[in-house]
Amino acid sequence: MWPKKTLTIFLADSVLLLLGGLPENMTMDTAVIETLLLENPLLQRYRDKLTLLRTGACCYHRTFGYGQIASYGADSGKLIINFLDKPGHAIDLAFALKHLEFIPAEHLIARYRENAEETEKLLKNDPLAAIEIILEHMPDRRATQFEITELISVIWDKKNVRAWWTRAHKSMELSAKVSVPEVKTGYYILRDQPLEQLDEVIDGVLMSKQSAQKVAYAERLLKDGINSDRAEDLRLVMEEMQRISASPAAPVLCRLLAFWVCEDLSTIAPAATSQSVDVLQEAFGDVGVILKTADMLSAIKIGRFLKTITELHPEKFHTIIDQLICNGSQRTIGSVINSRMSDGKSEELRQMLFQGLRDNSLKINFLEWVFRNYANAKYRDIFKDGISAAHLRMALVLIDQEATRRQANRKIALAELIVNDKDLVEKAVRGETMEIARDLVHMIMLSQGFDLLAKRSIVARVVRVFPDLQGLLASGDGTTVEAKHADNSSGIMYVSQKSLDAIRREYEILINEKIPDNKRAIEIAREIGDLRENSEYKMARQDQGVLMARKAQIERDLVRIQVIDFQNVQIATVSIGTVATLGNGQGKLQKFAILGAWDSDPQRSIVAYQTPIGAALLGKKVGDVVKLAGREEQKVIAIERWTEHA
Repeated sequence: MWPKKTLTIFLADSVLLLLGGLPENMTMDTAVIETLLLENPLLQRYRDKLTLLRTGACCYHRTFGYGQIASYGADSGKLIINFLDKPGHAIDLAFALKHLEFIPAEHLIARYRENAEETEKLLKNDPLAAIEIILEHMPDRRATQFEITELISVIWDKKNVRAWWTRAHKSMELSAKVSVPEVKTGYYILRDQPLEQLDEVIDGVLMSKQSAQKVAYAERLLKDGINSDRAEDLRLVMEEMQRISASPAAPVLCRLLAFWVCEDLSTIAPAATSQSVDVLQEAFGDVGVILKTADMLSAIKIGRFLKTITELHPEKFHTIIDQLICNGSQRTIGSVINSRMSDGKSEELRQMLFQGLRDNSLKINFLEWVFRNYANAKYRDIFKDGISAAHLRMALVLIDQEATRRQANRKIALAELIVNDKDLVEKAVRGETMEIARDLVHMIMLSQGFDLLAKRSIVARVVRVFPDLQGLLASGDGTTVEAKHADNSSGIMYVSQKSLDAIRREYEILINEKIPDNKRAIEIAREIGDLRENSEYKMARQDQGVLMARKAQIERDLVRIQVIDFQNVQIATVSIGTVATLGNGQGKLQKFAILGAWDSDPQRSIVAYQTPIGAALLGKKVGDVVKLAGREEQKVIAIERWTEHA
């Protein structure tokens, strides 16, 4: 086959006219041919090619690609050919006859030159007809996928050709006119006589070299339908499938599918000898093989697979079901559960989930399926008890185990589900005791499967159900926020949602406006001239330093923040979100609101908990004496909850 040419578009006649015009109806008539042959007897072998020379005829050159004959100069003995990259290219006639392939008018490329619109319409609407035209003009009426698609690339770009080939290949598979190869590099062959479709499928079963291909043809035979009057064909196909299903050398999946084909064929030809399921005993003796095979099956075949396994291993069927549900892929787990439900086993599945929680024997794949589907009405009989803290606790244990096995930065699907499902955590802890909720918070904050922001997000959902846990440390050690910040050992910054929103807006303005504007200012200043005495450039670079430093600071802070809600804060001690009233014993009172890290407003006596005043007041009770820097000793007179209008 001809090698690739990047893209060839035949030039229109108007372009050719610009090159000097075309002689009207130029052909190599018999007299001209005979004269040429007398002058150069070596051309005798190309007599047939000479008859193809005419104005507008298409040709192919291994280097220049497809072209079109513009004219022939009898005096010079040269053909003028318009190639895409070499229009008006002169080629010696003897050289041309030796190195050019002249394309007949019926060739797809010649058709495209004569009527591009009709040819493209043919390709789109009838890819099989286009394939037949291509193969008809190939050596031995055969071509590989590469050869066919390279030729089509002359008309369309590669992207369109790939989409077209998918449709063309399907049409060839259903055609009796074209033989489709078993391997991608094989030849597509145009048959002299079309086979009956049924005969082609049967030939595929009997003549294919690979077991998988034989089974695929046999499954197609069942799908398309075969009458019992083809008894001999049925017998041959049956024998081939029985051979595969009993062969230890065949892939396990092929053996299973071949066995099922035998079962189905026996219903068409009752006289045929059916196989015993025992032929698969050796193939499916290991639970690991059963799991691997189940993961390769489509959802609609899982039910049949379970029935086959029941026949093979009736004594340990329930153990195998447990293994499939606990260790299979998400698709396998869902398929097995759906199959068991259709058999009326919903209660059995519910008990299995309950027992797994009680024994701590659930596996991460199954729990992932649980968290994906607990709210699905289809499975309400399985989840009639709802989702609980036990599910969440088990999930945290499994996530930690998985995190220790996986490489850094690899996401754990179960952890992602917990983070992304905004209702799951609250549903799990609602109705539980404070101690259970506290333990869950500790587990969350110690987990290796979540980043810091994810941990805070999950804990915040627990706190919405148990507001009294607001003061728990992010480290999960049970001490209070006030105590943690008193010794300045926490890496977390507590902020209000309002201040967080403001910082995020500032960050967006930095990224999208100020930093790009500064970059442009530097470029403009640089164009002015000597940078050593360019004040505009120096000022712009100074501004850049300030902006980048602020950007870096915000980014460092954003990964440390935890949003707090002041509405449910406890007032037994001074804590974040409270207002402390101080008195000096002489009737002079002073109030301080202790708020988040970014909430300071000295004009309104609002201080951040990290400031010296905030740190000194945290943890104090009514009646405690406090000594603020630069002030006399004062006593805490009252503690109240802070409000926006306080």
